[in-house]
Amino acid sequence: QAVLRNGVAQPALYALPALYLLAGWVLGMRQGVALAILSILAVLGLASLETRAWLDTRVPMSAWAQAMPIVLVLLASLAAMVFILKQHWREVLQTEQLNESLEGTVAQLRTGEEALQRSEQRFHKITASNPLPVAVNRLSDGRYLYVNEAWCRTFGWQAEQAIGQTSHALNFWQDR
Repeated sequence: QAVLRNGVAQPALYALPALYLLAGWVLGMRQGVALAILSILAVLGLASLETRAWLDTRVPMSAWAQAMPIVLVLLASLAAMVFILKQHWREVLQTEQLNESLEGTVAQLRTGEEALQRSEQRFHKITASNPLPVAVNRLSDGRYLYVNEAWCRTFGWQAEQAIGQTSHALNFWQDR
């Protein structure tokens, strides 16, 4: 009723851009564009009704002089809505692609970690059950990374004493 009573002079018409931006965001861009087009047609229809004197609005300004700024605002808002929603959906798609990529990376890492655990278990079974002394040293500095029980029994050190040390620091090569 307020729109019919005030015609294009109705201040509520200025809320239409926010309405169809929200509709476009919630319902989709097609619905937002459809609502924008319907809003523009409604404003032009009101202006036409007022100029034909089918609506008595008692506003001193001509209906077209009032309608044109509203139509321009609606058109600018429509363009802004399309731009904003396209950017939003582009970012949503990009986020979905990144999530898929991350899920793939996590799956690869999980598979690699499981393979590494199986390999470590096999290594431990082989070296722990070996009756011969086994030591694993880092190539870069010669520090012991692992020694088995046979190595500890043969050379007289505990694993905790040897790991992290070099054979030189343990005086390993010194005659006993």
